Amino acid sequence: MSAPVLARRLDLVVVGAGPAGLAAADAAAGVGRQVLVLDQAPRPGGQIWRHRPGDVLPVEARTLLDRVRPPRVAVACGASVVDAPGPGQLIVDFGGRLAAVETGAVVLATGATERLLPFPGWTLPGVVGVGGMQALLKAGLPVAGSRIVIAGSGPLPWPVAAALHHEGAVVEEILEQADALAVARFALSLIGRPATLARALRYRAATLGIPYRTGGWVVRAEGTDRVTHAVLRVGGRERRIACDWLATAAGLVPRTELAQLLGCTVHEERIVVDQRQATTVRGVWAAGECTGVAGDRAARVEGTIAGLAAMGVERIPGALFRRRDRERRFGELLAQRF
Repeated sequence: MSAPVLARRLDLVVVGAGPAGLAAADAAAGVGRQVLVLDQAPRPGGQIWRHRPGDVLPVEARTLLDRVRPPRVAVACGASVVDAPGPGQLIVDFGGRLAAVETGAVVLATGATERLLPFPGWTLPGVVGVGGMQALLKAGLPVAGSRIVIAGSGPLPWPVAAALHHEGAVVEEILEQADALAVARFALSLIGRPATLARALRYRAATLGIPYRTGGWVVRAEGTDRVTHAVLRVGGRERRIACDWLATAAGLVPRTELAQLLGCTVHEERIVVDQRQATTVRGVWAAGECTGVAGDRAARVEGTIAGLAAMGVERIPGALFRRRDRERRFGELLAQRF
């Protein structure tokens, strides 16, 4: 049975309502185009701006969310692309109702998912990724009094630890896999990024008193019905810590399934794009973490470039490309240090 076709052909369909997708939609709507944003989540914002009604959001998030909404932009949450039968044709599941969508261009802003590395006990209830822990917390999980160990690599553990501490959790330890020298070098690199440095200092201030160690990793999680202890190795010695939750961080993996369905080239887990964020498939652009993990600031500027390029804007301000390249270099630094 064929899916019914939406009444009008759209100028642009954006898949993903995180920072990159919202920025792409905002840019395209700004030049007067008809835009539809699709996202599987119940509300826009992506993982980083996941929120409940009434939550306080960063200014940049609130600004984009206020601009990317009806009537300026059509937004369909709880929707996902299930097929792409031809150029400019998408079959979309709108919450159980299939419909064919015709569009002049597509911007993929599908983000990234957590990389989970297995270890003994990793399937026990209570063992989650740091991003998963963040999502549970934003969804309203009560954590007051819960003992939580955070172990892994990269900057994500810090805001999660700060949020958990704020909600009354007992964060037993933050264990960074990178060694102290790599962490110190990364910290020094933030001197040239005052906004990022200020944010890092806020997270550090919010987590003062929480034990922090470097050069260690999870050996195993212990428990019967759920995790009760985390066994950690630091400096050649193992320590066993009682906990109710063990949150691990092993980085992010770009989500490229839809890109591959559309025939886009993927290399080293990333969607391949050119300077204007165009993929190797005509009429398809990509932006944000699906093209390589570099943070929400990179995602926003890439989304803006992709949205303008997809709408045929030839003279895109050079400042956008310079900012994009600067944020990308920061993403590469993150990958090197962690």
